[in-house]
Amino acid sequence: MTADQAQFFAVIAQSATVIVAVVVFIYQTLQEKGNRQQRDEELKIERRSNAWVAINNQIQLINESCQDVEISPADAAQKPDEVLISEFQTNESRVATNVLFFHHLNLLHIVFLNKNFVKEAEVQGFRSWSNNVIGGFLKAVPPLRGTLKHVLDGNDLYSDEFIAFLKDMLSTYLEEHPLD
Repeated sequence: MTADQAQFFAVIAQSATVIVAVVVFIYQTLQEKGNRQQRDEELKIERRSNAWVAINNQIQLINESCQDVEISPADAAQKPDEVLISEFQTNESRVATNVLFFHHLNLLHIVFLNKNFVKEAEVQGFRSWSNNVIGGFLKAVPPLRGTLKHVLDGNDLYSDEFIAFLKDMLSTYLEEHPLD
């Protein structure tokens, strides 16, 4: 074998080594990317699950608070004007009713904080719920309108971004019943 041939085969061998190294690198990179995508998907599922745990815990708190004012959550949701106004007559019931109202607002705050993990159709469900249930609550207990105005004017602990979200969630109610 001549020196030129030996050099040629050496270049071929080095090229083959480089090609194998590049192929291995590409394979490992694709495998890592697949693993990363799988981890990202698992993390997304975990975050969505955690969001719904927080939402369901707040719903449970609302249901327990309904017991504090001695009304059933179903009655409060279906006929708030009949149920809640009668419960607002004593100081103790006013406090319990205000607590219940803020539990509702805090449920929307939890949805807002987790909006990247709650599907748009679910947010639409909360929007409908807000206008019907919270709106019904506000109609049944007019003094709560002042509390809502206080919150919407930014005089509470909520961020401006949440206030905009809350206004959107209550848009139907607010259009029909402006707060001034």
